Amino acid sequence: MRLLFLTNFYPPADLGGWEQWCQEIANEFITRGHRLTVLTSCFGRDQLTASEPHVHRVLHLESDLNHYRPIEFFTKLPQRDALNREALVELVEKEQPDAAVIWGMWQLNHQLAVLTEELLQNRVAYYFCGFWPAPKLEQDPHTAYWRQNRYPLGWLALRRLSKTRDRRPSLSHAACVSRFVLDNYTAGGRPLPEGRVIYGGIDLDRYHPVEREWARRSGPSAELPLRLLFAGSLSRAKGVDTVLQAMTLLGLDGRPGRVKLSVVGTGHPDFVKSLNDYTVDNHLQEHVQFHDRIPKEEMAALLQAHDVLLFSSAWEEPLARMMMEGMASGMVLVSTTTGGSGEILQNDENCLTFQAGDAEGLASQIDRLLNEEGLAERLASAARSSAEARLDFQRMADEIEAFVGELL
Repeated sequence: MRLLFLTNFYPPADLGGWEQWCQEIANEFITRGHRLTVLTSCFGRDQLTASEPHVHRVLHLESDLNHYRPIEFFTKLPQRDALNREALVELVEKEQPDAAVIWGMWQLNHQLAVLTEELLQNRVAYYFCGFWPAPKLEQDPHTAYWRQNRYPLGWLALRRLSKTRDRRPSLSHAACVSRFVLDNYTAGGRPLPEGRVIYGGIDLDRYHPVEREWARRSGPSAELPLRLLFAGSLSRAKGVDTVLQAMTLLGLDGRPGRVKLSVVGTGHPDFVKSLNDYTVDNHLQEHVQFHDRIPKEEMAALLQAHDVLLFSSAWEEPLARMMMEGMASGMVLVSTTTGGSGEILQNDENCLTFQAGDAEGLASQIDRLLNEEGLAERLASAARSSAEARLDFQRMADEIEAFVGELL
């Protein structure tokens, strides 16, 4: 098959798991003999050095990711939209794809999806790991801003949006990363009557267990620190503040050397500063270390160097890739069950769970790992077994390949 992948971000200039899946499926399809062309945004392009002949990083995002600039709505947006349309039309004419697969579209004009459907009649598939076409679940940055700032230019901006962005993609051939996502399209005003679920997966050979000396790290006779990890976006939505609050409840002053926490990721500078300030104010510097986000190529080694993954998301996760990677790596997962996570996780069987935002609940589960003999080793083994049974990347690739092939 000759395929076009349309996506907002593409590794290594990505923001998370959805884009990483896009790249991994693209690479796997190339390995299987398909011809791939990727059309994505210019986000992070200036920092990239590797040659990518099949990747076109030319699309303009809707706005700056951290600071919305309202004046650009009137001065730059029309030109950006025109350039994006031209780039898509030129690439389709040049590559003549048999079909297109549309991935994440947050921060891209959704009219690009409509145009793709017009250019490739009945040959467009969607793989959803989020909620971008459902306005009740995810608004574009312009609508979100101007609805709160209507006077004096807001009415004009909203009127322009209603005239230039009124068409909606059909989404007639769609798959979702979890049942939660599929169900929420209906709740969010975009039902997918022909939609299906294709669960995400990860490379079980790359993410594999290592010897962790559980008897020396977990339980009442432990002599080595239990190594905790938070990895992901540093934001309230991901619950990293709950993790730090839980650390203050563990009574670590009376447990010297028993727990070490690594916080790995990046976020809005103001919020990251508040996390560092909280750590200092609560005397957690001995127990908590902050690290910048790492390339995905280093993630397997990071997971293998820790014992417990704290997945504290307060956001309704479509289906978290980090959760899968931790389970496959033989870590103990202590997690919320928001969104699609609950379709994989079973408390006290393959993980320990707590309610989003409940620092006391999280601290209690960590305390169990510190005190209950054999609990950590049992849960880690069960997590790996769950990953092998349900979260294999090759199964995901097979299902998406067949799903796209139905269009031809």
